[in-house]
Amino acid sequence: MTPLAEAVRPLERNGVPPLVEPAKRPAVRLVAETPQQTLDIQIFTSMDVVEPVWRALEANGDGSVYQRFDWCKLWLDAFSAEGVRPVILVGRYNGTPCILLPMHVKPAAAGLKLIQFIGGPHANIRVPLVSKRDVHRRAIDRWIEEGDFLSDITKALQTARLGDHISFGCMPQEFAQQRNPLLLAGGTPCSDVVVATALSPDFGKLALERRGKASLKKLRSKTRALEQGGALRFERAKTPEDANAALDLFFAQKKARFDRLKLFNRFDHAEDRGFLRTLAAHSAANGDGLLDLYTLSRGGTPAAVFAVGELDGVVSGAVNSMTDDPDIAARSPGEVMLHRLIERLCGDGHRYFDLGFGDARYKQAWMDSIPLYSIDRALTPRGRFVSALLKMQTRARDMVLGNPVVAQTARQARYFVKRALR
Repeated sequence: MTPLAEAVRPLERNGVPPLVEPAKRPAVRLVAETPQQTLDIQIFTSMDVVEPVWRALEANGDGSVYQRFDWCKLWLDAFSAEGVRPVILVGRYNGTPCILLPMHVKPAAAGLKLIQFIGGPHANIRVPLVSKRDVHRRAIDRWIEEGDFLSDITKALQTARLGDHISFGCMPQEFAQQRNPLLLAGGTPCSDVVVATALSPDFGKLALERRGKASLKKLRSKTRALEQGGALRFERAKTPEDANAALDLFFAQKKARFDRLKLFNRFDHAEDRGFLRTLAAHSAANGDGLLDLYTLSRGGTPAAVFAVGELDGVVSGAVNSMTDDPDIAARSPGEVMLHRLIERLCGDGHRYFDLGFGDARYKQAWMDSIPLYSIDRALTPRGRFVSALLKMQTRARDMVLGNPVVAQTARQARYFVKRALR
């Protein structure tokens, strides 16, 4: 593959939207050419400008709900007060979009500008949105194998001068049975994992394969014990009002549990609560699966809440909570809830389900653990300082998480520090 050739020129020809708003800076387009193909990277700093390209790729692409246009736009709107701004990278093959990276730039200390995946802690799955077309996947593979995809991304961002450092966070090498092209060249292992499983139209067969006869028998016994206190009701919020009520329940259950355990609860922050409420209301009003709320109750008493988002049959667990009522909590309402949720997802024809970060026992009963890897790149000399700090932070975090007692102490210390600051 020949070296990248930088060209500064308008991009309106052939109906291609401009790279960035012309009033702000010249359009920049980085192009790599081979005898058979042209691959280029464009950077968009406006959601409105990139929307047609993004929605077209979303309609025929693989990813998760966290890479959907509406999800990302609502997140940016919710946290605009923090100075976050979109930085959307689009890779094209012979003029047709084939891969999109939804990023944002955020101001940090000392005037530094950091570029990361849109979503921050709310996005459990960080992967590019990739076209399903075989010709595009082959082109991306060749781009990576014959050249340096990450180097091209870095050069594009350096040319655009939008930030000092880019971090792709903790990403899976494979998601929804598709490779993550950002990690074909490797990355730095993370201490976290995500857990996920393929779904099946035959829920009974899936449950038997994943759980086994003995485990399912125990679950039926727990369900009968739970039902002794009243009939179980599992339902999805169908209106914005229902979704808002389910979130009220989630916030209350989460606060009760985290206060009892002396753990930091990010949903104490108005911005985080507001973002979930906006997502849920949008999803309930439009039926687009950005954030669907499910609840489990016993005899009219709330037991558990589970929220999921979806893209083309790929479902992601966003948040969940359980009651602190000892009579209900002792009978595993969360496990019963998850069983019924997976049964519903299989019946609705969904094909893949992830539960996000963590490898708790109730997750492992259904899911496979997927290792995560991070990639960081300095874009400016000042960005190298950020890279050094991130490496130190990662080493310290791994040391803490490697010792359960130290990890629990650190989590509780964070709770008291945050409480004191408030």
